[in-house]
Amino acid sequence: PAAPGLWLRDGTIVRDFSHSRWMSDILSLALLGKRNHVPEKLNLSRVVGKAIERDVDALKFGRKSISPRPISHMSRKILRHIDLEPLFQSRRAMFNQWMELLAEESPARPVFASLPDDVAPLGFPVWVGNPKELVRLFQPCGVYLKVHWQSRLEEVREKCPIAWRMSQKIITLPIYPGLTGQQMQYITTLLNRWAQPAPTH
Repeated sequence: PAAPGLWLRDGTIVRDFSHSRWMSDILSLALLGKRNHVPEKLNLSRVVGKAIERDVDALKFGRKSISPRPISHMSRKILRHIDLEPLFQSRRAMFNQWMELLAEESPARPVFASLPDDVAPLGFPVWVGNPKELVRLFQPCGVYLKVHWQSRLEEVREKCPIAWRMSQKIITLPIYPGLTGQQMQYITTLLNRWAQPAPTH
């Protein structure tokens, strides 16, 4: 079966943030603020969103190449003081727990039946028939999900139609440190209540 498409990094220039430590930290904090739904009155979420849209538009019309970016200054500082092995094991355990929770006649079907032993999953994508509706229904319940591999670029739909159609039926369940079994069970209950099965063809 066809796999969901990925945008490949085709550039070779890597921006050096070593001389701009403050700028790197400001960008990291801005993205964290957007992710954590900073109130609109601060305009931070809107500003970051507009900046990302400008980058996407530049890529779309060929004014900018996609180049890999280095890890941020803030991330480097955090990683120096973290033992990654417990985090890796925790993420693997959450992946396995999601598999167990969704094993019994759930309308949400896991995209991956298994993962290689050395992979630390960042999320748990599942097939559903109504991902965008689920995003809307889950938000008042304090659960913020994302449609997986969602793209607004029309070229993806035109050049990779199978990958695009697949991306419209996948939603990502959370995997992150601090997520409890009780919270996972709560999300599973909501999924079983509102999710529609994804078409198998």
